Amino acid sequence: RERRPDVLVMDLMMPKMNGVEATRLVRQSVPETRVLILTSFGTAPELAKAVASGASGAFIKSTPTEDLLAAIRTVAAGGEAFPDEVRKMIDDNRQLSDLTDRQLEILAAATRGLTTSDIARLLGISVSCVLKHFTVIFEKLGVANRTEAVALALDRGHVLLVRAVGGVGDEQLHGLAAAHRRDARLHHLENDLAAPLATEEL
Repeated sequence: RERRPDVLVMDLMMPKMNGVEATRLVRQSVPETRVLILTSFGTAPELAKAVASGASGAFIKSTPTEDLLAAIRTVAAGGEAFPDEVRKMIDDNRQLSDLTDRQLEILAAATRGLTTSDIARLLGISVSCVLKHFTVIFEKLGVANRTEAVALALDRGHVLLVRAVGGVGDEQLHGLAAAHRRDARLHHLENDLAAPLATEEL
C-alpha cells in the first residue's frame, strides 16, 4: 500500500496467499494499481478467477522478456494484455471458475476416481456434505453426473488441483481424460437406448 506501484506483476500460485485473493485485495485497497498475472498451463480455473477479480493481463511464465515488458507498458497505460492462448484458457474455463475452492477440491478428488466416502475422509467433511457439493457442481457446470463433470474438468485443463490432491502425471492424466470421455459417451448412449424401452413399458 505504501509503494503503490503502477503495475504489480504477480505469480498466480503463492505459498501464503494465492493470486486470486491477492488480486482482489490489491484492487480493493489500491485500485489505481493494475495487476498482471504470471501463470503456467494447468491453472486455468484459477486464472479465470483472477481475471474476474480485476487482473488486467496474464502471461505464461515462458513468455519472452520483451513481450512481458510490452505487456507491462500496455497495462500501465490502462490497457489489457492477454495473449491468444491465455484468452482461450480463460474463455474455456469460465464454468470452472464459478466453482468455490471447496468445490474445485472435490472435483479434483473425483478426477482421481475417489469415491464419495474417500473424498469425505480426505477433506474431513461428511458424506452428505460432499453429495450436496456435487449437486451444486453439476448445476454450475451444466452436466448430469459425476462422469460428465470429471470429463469436462480434465478436458478444460483442471490439472493443477488434480496434482495437488494426488500427484497425477501427464500420461495418467491423459488416460483418465480419455476414459472419462468414453464413460460419458456410454452413459449418454445407455440413456438413449433406455428411453424407448421405458415408453413401451408405460
